Amino acid sequence: MSIYGKTFVLTHTFKNISAFREGDSCSDQVKRRCNIPWTVRISRIDGFLGVYLYCELEWSAHRKWSLHTKYTMKLVAVGGKFFRRTV
Repeated sequence: MSIYGKTFVLTHTFKNISAFREGDSCSDQVKRRCNIPWTVRISRIDGFLGVYLYCELEWSAHRKWSLHTKYTMKLVAVGGKFFRRTV
């Protein structure tokens, strides 16, 4: 089995995150990269901000596939300060 890597960038600006209340969430529109649909979602849970990357590719019993991801999230404040984490 051949293993190869493809890289791409997903960018979305979520506004007014500081106004999120417990349980609030917001999703980006689905974007195709490398012919795979992706979306980014944020939510406030237990006082923390969760940032999630979703693969929206439908599961099929007729096709076998798997994805291995490594991604970097970068949160940038209006004032320019930022937080970055690689997962």
